[in-house]
Amino acid sequence: MVRLTMIARVSDGLPLAEGLDRDEDPELRQYDYKSQAKAIFKRLSQTPHNMREPRVAVESGPCTFYYMLDSNTCFLTLAEKGYPKKLAFQYLEKLAGEFSRLYGGQVDAITRPYAFIKFGA
Repeated sequence: MVRLTMIARVSDGLPLAEGLDRDEDPELRQYDYKSQAKAIFKRLSQTPHNMREPRVAVESGPCTFYYMLDSNTCFLTLAEKGYPKKLAFQYLEKLAGEFSRLYGGQVDAITRPYAFIKFGA
């Protein structure tokens, strides 16, 4: 099950949109996954373009972060460890396609965090 989804600009880590699982598990709160996701974005922004992996899975406690890069945008989701990797990346591909169709040309011009928060609603 997907627990968290975030979209950020890769060049500076600016969060663009976010969606949370409505039935948040109190046991998972202790891991502060949102902060971990932002740390992933920050690391990506500091990594040279040619050194970035386009698709990555990162284990964290009882969950796994999956992210994929598309142009200057990072699409990240958090799922329980048992969630199939293939499904996580299919979800991210669909998300990236829809986001790029709606907002792709605007990503580099945005100056404020969560400018596309309606996308996550």
